[in-house]
Amino acid sequence: MATKPEFVDKDMTNAVVAFDLNTGRSKWRAAAPAGQTLMPLRVEGGRAADVCERGHGRLQRLTAVAPGD
Repeated sequence: MATKPEFVDKDMTNAVVAFDLNTGRSKWRAAAPAGQTLMPLRVEGGRAADVCERGHGRLQRLTAVAPGD
C-alpha cells in the first residue's frame, strides 16, 4: 500500500509499505525518491511494481521494489 503523500523540503513524497496478511503488521517499507511519489500496481516475481511520479504532469516511470530494498 502507498502511504499518504507529505511535503518534505517543499516537495511531495511518500512510501510503499507491505503488510503481513496473517498478523496485520508491516513487513517492509520502501521510501520514494526525494520529491517523488510511488503508487503500487501489482506484485510480480516477489517484487512490487510501482508508478513513480514527479509532480503533476511530469514524467512518470515504472519501478520495481523488492522486499527489504
